[in-house]
Amino acid sequence: MIQNISKVYVSDLQRAIDTAKLAKPNFEYQMVPDLRERSLGIFEGKTKDEIRQNPEYERYYTNPAYMHFKDSFTQKAPEGENYTDVLKRVMKFLRTLDFEKNDTIGIFSHYCTIRCMFLEILKLEPQESVFKLKIKNCEPYIFEGNSLENLNLVSHNWGEMI
Repeated sequence: MIQNISKVYVSDLQRAIDTAKLAKPNFEYQMVPDLRERSLGIFEGKTKDEIRQNPEYERYYTNPAYMHFKDSFTQKAPEGENYTDVLKRVMKFLRTLDFEKNDTIGIFSHYCTIRCMFLEILKLEPQESVFKLKIKNCEPYIFEGNSLENLNLVSHNWGEMI
């Protein structure tokens, strides 16, 4: 099915670009910053130990009011994003897609961003059920439909999703 893709949207982060190039070599990609992975703000690129050793940020690993910043719709790292922020970006992107053209598109993105797409497309309730999704790296997930409100998951290799 990858052969039939007529449009490719990709996060502007290098690992997503590299994956798109492997899947669709010599293809023109549209880079979309809204498809980026969730930002961990000032924690980006730091190890858990580096964060814990800083007395100012130790609470992010010890205090329940802060410690769920990695998987939360409300908590976030300093200057970072939570799932609500990512969902807003994802929705902004999804609303730009033109379903009337009947194109087959490929989207190359990241774990948190893909979770948020599934949350919206599959209409998962409650929102927190998205944290149970078992999403594999570089695994294609195929949806069909004629509108954002009418997309159905038709192909995946994950067995039970939740």
